[in-house]
Amino acid sequence: MGPLLMPGKADSYLMKHGAAELAREQLRMVDGRPYHEHCDDVRRLVKAKAYDEAVGLLLRLIEAIEREHAVPLPGDAGVAPWYYQQLAGIYIKLARRDLADEVGDRFIRTNERVKAAGAKAKAEMTAALVQRGPAPTQATPSAGAVDFGRAMGGLVRMLTGRRR
Repeated sequence: MGPLLMPGKADSYLMKHGAAELAREQLRMVDGRPYHEHCDDVRRLVKAKAYDEAVGLLLRLIEAIEREHAVPLPGDAGVAPWYYQQLAGIYIKLARRDLADEVGDRFIRTNERVKAAGAKAKAEMTAALVQRGPAPTQATPSAGAVDFGRAMGGLVRMLTGRRR
């Protein structure tokens, strides 16, 4: 079986974004683990009221999130708000509303930038796929299948006593 894509723009697009996904894997690492594996650590620190450690960890996690999302992928829907919410919540507990507001602003700026880059990458992907040509169409049902369906419908109506 031959390649699914025709050489050209579509291949270069896939190579570029395949490399982007690999790069993002490295960018999401914090202390040797992906940032999303640190959620229990954050919860544990907050529960223990170790706010300084939790703030330090959350800032590193947010930096990793922003590094990861600096490499756009098609349809990127934005960044996860949980990390920003946790950090802002800690700042509120520490009576630092000004820092909590900065975290909220940072989330909004980052999220808008990521969504815009994701939309641009999705448009590039669509253009590359359009260049490939139309997708194969679904097969239409054969006349036999249509007749069988009608017969089954008639049988069901006969057995149930229902009319159309």
